[in-house]
Amino acid sequence: MEDAIEKHLPDDYLDFLTLSDGAHGEIGEQHLILYSAEQFVFSNETYKKLNKDLVVFGSDGGGEAYAFDYRGPLTQVVQLPFIPFDVSLAQVRGASFFEFVSRLAGKLPLLP
Repeated sequence: MEDAIEKHLPDDYLDFLTLSDGAHGEIGEQHLILYSAEQFVFSNETYKKLNKDLVVFGSDGGGEAYAFDYRGPLTQVVQLPFIPFDVSLAQVRGASFFEFVSRLAGKLPLLP
């Protein structure tokens, strides 16, 4: 997977993938789809052409993508619309994959 995107994936996300090859369901009050390794590679073949600094790992099951944002010194989780896939619309949803999932589950407050 990392070879396909040419980036190092966050360790907490890699830990998740060792336990489960993706996930799909409700978490807190949100619907969440976390891509399998196959979906991840396929999806990022398209999205890395649109923005090489965003790596999509899932969605809300509707029009929103969840992605790792590699633009800054620290990788963050962001949410942005699939259409348009415009980085200026990205909203930070967590400083890490674990924090992102914890916020969705209601363990931490959601970010505005």
